[in-house]
Amino acid sequence: MTAEISTRRTTFERAVRMVYRSQSEWPLIARETGDVQALFIPYTLWVGLLPSAIAAIIPMAFVSVFTLFSGQASLSFFLSVWHIAWAYVLGMGTLLIAAKVLSLLAGAWGANTDWLLWCRVLVYGSTPYFLSGAFAWIPFLGFLFMIACAIRSVLLIQQGYQTVLKKPITTESMVSAG
Repeated sequence: MTAEISTRRTTFERAVRMVYRSQSEWPLIARETGDVQALFIPYTLWVGLLPSAIAAIIPMAFVSVFTLFSGQASLSFFLSVWHIAWAYVLGMGTLLIAAKVLSLLAGAWGANTDWLLWCRVLVYGSTPYFLSGAFAWIPFLGFLFMIACAIRSVLLIQQGYQTVLKKPITTESMVSAG
């Protein structure tokens, strides 16, 4: 129980630092150890799935309660939960595939080809967009907020690329290129 609580707290702290102080967080990410499962299970489960689930379940819960009182059973709540889970799996699969494709192509432009580092940059860089899912239920403003967070995520991914993945130019590489 204690390990689970500390994992949530550090996951929350990482999310806050990625949104507000990402410049100091990327060097820490570059030095982290662990595999893909350690990256995806605690972080994306709490940061990626929970806000979207809350945003979708709250309105659907109201609809389900009203349909129960009207005497009609509704599967819309359960279908909504299924949709959230399926969208989460597809989204995380897309991140894994994108990281693999980028790691395969990275050698062409002189970046690091480590797939795990690419996964970290894409997952942690997507933090603002993950969190924006909690506001998706707000008409129009939620959409605008998600667009703004998507732009911030692209900027974070670019910042992570510069810090974590870009190979520094050495004098040896300059001599061999010239």
